[in-house]
Amino acid sequence: GSLRTKPYKSHLYDVFVVDNTMSGHGSECQEVVRLRQEVLSVSKALPQMKEAIPIKWLKYEKDLQAMKEAGKKWIGRDAAKTVASEACDITDDQEFQTLLTFLHDKRILIHFSDTPELDKLVVLDPQWLIDVFKEVITVRPYNPEEKKFEALWDKLENDGILDEKLLERVWAPLLDHKETFESLIAMMEKFSLVCSWPSSD
Repeated sequence: GSLRTKPYKSHLYDVFVVDNTMSGHGSECQEVVRLRQEVLSVSKALPQMKEAIPIKWLKYEKDLQAMKEAGKKWIGRDAAKTVASEACDITDDQEFQTLLTFLHDKRILIHFSDTPELDKLVVLDPQWLIDVFKEVITVRPYNPEEKKFEALWDKLENDGILDEKLLERVWAPLLDHKETFESLIAMMEKFSLVCSWPSSD
């Protein structure tokens, strides 16, 4: 009989058996086609799909994308708000915060407002943020030119203790001032990549 009539039907889920070896060879796996159709169907049913988005929000998104394409990796929140008000006529602070949240949810940018340190930084290029984190969580092979940092790398590798002096050293080429440094540490804490350790010195 049909599965629909079985008492255990409520515990069964639709399964997609896909063959990912067919991609790029002319024919496409029919299960991939069915999966794509199902994803589109579910996404169209989401309430957000029916929301109207102001044109000025789309203009703001384009402006930030242009800044990213010009090589800008991040922007301070105040500067991001200036662009919003002067170029896109978004002056209300609540609307601006909602817009940042909307673009964060779309992964156009990364911005958290949990703490003042996090709120200061609007990351335009998520890949840059990953690269910044990678500088710390990937312990480099020893470089003889960095003899004075050898002990700090050892402390990180063997004891899991990251010294702020080492952070300043590895992030120096990527950052231009202290505020960004503090915001990035806060972001690493947010992602549970580091936790603060009380120190007597």
